[in-house]
Amino acid sequence: MDNFDEKPFGALLAALKKNQHKFLNDRLKKDDLTTMQAVFLIKIHVQDCCSQKDLADYFYVNKGTVAKYLRDLEDKGFVTRERIPENRRQYKLKCTEKAIDIMATFKEINEEWEQKVGLNELGHDFVEKFRKLTVNSVKLNEEEL
Repeated sequence: MDNFDEKPFGALLAALKKNQHKFLNDRLKKDDLTTMQAVFLIKIHVQDCCSQKDLADYFYVNKGTVAKYLRDLEDKGFVTRERIPENRRQYKLKCTEKAIDIMATFKEINEEWEQKVGLNELGHDFVEKFRKLTVNSVKLNEEEL
C-alpha cells in the first residue's frame, strides 16, 4: 500500500473517490450497473423532469458522456426518455421500476462503504466544511471562465 502521509490533499481525495467507485462497481456488477449509472438514476428519480443537460451540469460531465450513459441505461431497461413538447430537442427522463428497485440496493452498498471506511464517524461539522470547500472550488473555476 502507498504511503499516504506524504500525499497532497487532492491525491487523497482522488484515491478515496477511486476506491469508492471500485468498491461500488464490484458490488453493482451483478446488476449490470456502474456507480455513475446508479448516481444518474438517483438524480433522475429525485428531480422531476430531469434532462440530459441537467445531468451534465449536476455531475460536471459533458453532454456526450451523459448521452452514452443514458443510452446504456435505456438499453438495459433502467430509464425511459420522452420528448419534451416545448423543446423537441430535449427529453424528459424517467426511471423504470427496475431502476427504482436497484436504488435501494445501491444505497445499502454505499452505506456499507461509508461505514467501513469511517465516513459515518466524521460528523455534521466536517461534512459542512467539506461542502463549503467544494462550493468555493466551483466558484473559483466559474470566476476564471
